[in-house]
Amino acid sequence: MSGFRPGDRIVMIDGVETRLRLTLSALAEIAALTNTGTPAALAHRLRQAGRETGSGVWQPILKAIATPRPAGDISPSDMGRILPDLTAVIVEGLGG
Repeated sequence: MSGFRPGDRIVMIDGVETRLRLTLSALAEIAALTNTGTPAALAHRLRQAGRETGSGVWQPILKAIATPRPAGDISPSDMGRILPDLTAVIVEGLGG
């Protein structure tokens, strides 16, 4: 996959090599999808999501930062496998 940048992660989703990258537009999309209006509210929501690995809250977040975007929902077992990379991209992207 070309255009790799520091902080990117590569994961396999349904047999497709997928890049995870946190961008400003992805942050804005995540804020809209989680209905959070401020950075503090978004941070709070992401912390809550960290305790909700079995819920669907990670589906739209994954789709916001994945290239190419997954066509459908990710299975719970695949999400469990991808979640460490997904959260690392968010933490590193936010300077943490």
